[in-house]
Amino acid sequence: MRPLNNSDNGTALHFVVSNGRLEIAKELVQLMSEEDLEILDSIGRTALHLALLHRGDSHEIVKCMVEKNKKLLSIRFNNDEIAIPSVLATIEGRVAMSQYLYSASPLETLEDLADAGVVMSACVVKSRFDILLDLVQRHPKAAFTENKSKVSPFSLLAGMHVPPTPTINTEKEPTIDAFNDARTNAQKLGRRSS
Repeated sequence: MRPLNNSDNGTALHFVVSNGRLEIAKELVQLMSEEDLEILDSIGRTALHLALLHRGDSHEIVKCMVEKNKKLLSIRFNNDEIAIPSVLATIEGRVAMSQYLYSASPLETLEDLADAGVVMSACVVKSRFDILLDLVQRHPKAAFTENKSKVSPFSLLAGMHVPPTPTINTEKEPTIDAFNDARTNAQKLGRRSS
């Protein structure tokens, strides 16, 4: 596929994905070679990156692209350290998408401690502890690997604000009202910290 003469110099797939034409995008993916899917626009994005940034239901087109070319899972948006697709989906709050991309990512994508650390940091920030726990079990050293800003996933996790546990006055016999008051206070604290 040849790049279109649009402002981002992307392919036709870039154009239809960015315009939300996901049914047409699926047809294009079928016609494109694996290498065509790796083409970057002038900003440094693959069509997969655009699909992850699309606010609609783009899970089907993402899956279609990934199944055709697993290398897409290792291509960084504009060579940014945080922009492999699984991290981008996590940062965008796309829970199901980040879980799918993480599970589909080749192991070598996350073998580098710095890359694993970036994924862990994104998981800490977005409270994706399921992925975080899996990564820590695979790469415990990555939890202490600092990024360009000299911050490690472990230091991020350690610095998270956790609301205090409500206490119940134990000098008198606790009543159901005391437990309900404690639960209400905990819910209020949780809303304020969000």
